[in-house]
Amino acid sequence: MSAPVAAPLLNTGSSDPSTRIFRKANKVVPQGPVATRAYGLKLDADGLHRLGTKFHKQIYGDEKLAGLSPEEARKLIVLRRPATLLRIPREVYTSFPHLPRMRRKIILMDSVAQVWLFVLKDNSSQAALNAHFDLEDICKVREVLGLEHERAKWYEVSVDEWYVS
Repeated sequence: MSAPVAAPLLNTGSSDPSTRIFRKANKVVPQGPVATRAYGLKLDADGLHRLGTKFHKQIYGDEKLAGLSPEEARKLIVLRRPATLLRIPREVYTSFPHLPRMRRKIILMDSVAQVWLFVLKDNSSQAALNAHFDLEDICKVREVLGLEHERAKWYEVSVDEWYVS
């Protein structure tokens, strides 16, 4: 079930399978039902707003936000926060396909302040606890998410804070 499988990366238009380029599909790390600690990068409301604006401009261009007042633009980005939270793991795993994938990858840490955690590993299972990545990988993920100032570290988490994306 969790073994890597060959998945087409590029189809050159030929029906001959020998002319296709293949890559290994990413393996999802098996996680247990409960985690009490998670290692990752914290995303605050400002960081989520910055990422939401970036993603919105990638999809719709600059024109849509330019025609709105600053307050309307802020409200639109906040309204689309769930889409931003879903897009964050996609951006990271697309940019770094070799990173171990977590099924539960976004945790709400503080609902009032809107602070979230992008999870790189947790203590829900031995496999999730031992998920391997390099320090260089973390630096690159921080750069993609615009979190150069943020340090990846272990945080206490509670099971009712999981947001499955």
